[in-house]
Amino acid sequence: MTLMAVFAGLCLGAMSSGKWPDVELGLAGAAIESESELERYDGHSPATGPGIRVTVEDGIADAAAPMDRLIVHERDLLLLRNELFAAGATAVSINGHRMVANSVIRCVGPTIRINDAHTAPPYVVDAAGDPDVLKPAITMMGGVVDLMSSEKLKVNVETVGQMTIPAHKSAKRREEKAPERETEND
Repeated sequence: MTLMAVFAGLCLGAMSSGKWPDVELGLAGAAIESESELERYDGHSPATGPGIRVTVEDGIADAAAPMDRLIVHERDLLLLRNELFAAGATAVSINGHRMVANSVIRCVGPTIRINDAHTAPPYVVDAAGDPDVLKPAITMMGGVVDLMSSEKLKVNVETVGQMTIPAHKSAKRREEKAPERETEND
């Protein structure tokens, strides 16, 4: 079972029971030691650290290329997101929208809908994790960047020393709906 599937199962279990299960899981050999660390991995808190930024834009009209391939489609963003997670990214966002297990990336007319928000190019994909692993994983020959470039899309990959990927919007709603805790005054 993949690590992401385990986290998805934990998140679903936590939502149904109302509390986090007492478990110790390894992530690349490291134990998850706190609820806040688990929330960072499941998208409920911001993730900060080094990473890479990939900018994907529509291509320039060319008589040799079919017009439908000169625009960024949801499949391009799905491939990129999946490759980044497979390479070990701890958090990914597209145009500022945090990707979690149930994130939606869907083509809707001239825009791509990401987590219920309509977005348009350029698509800026931020991935937190080891840049020395993430960048080669997507730029290797025959990889996702090579595929998008061969289809005439404009792709730029850069290393970022420090980035913050925001929490998923459901975390903000959860905070807004959280009941106020009663305090005792002695």
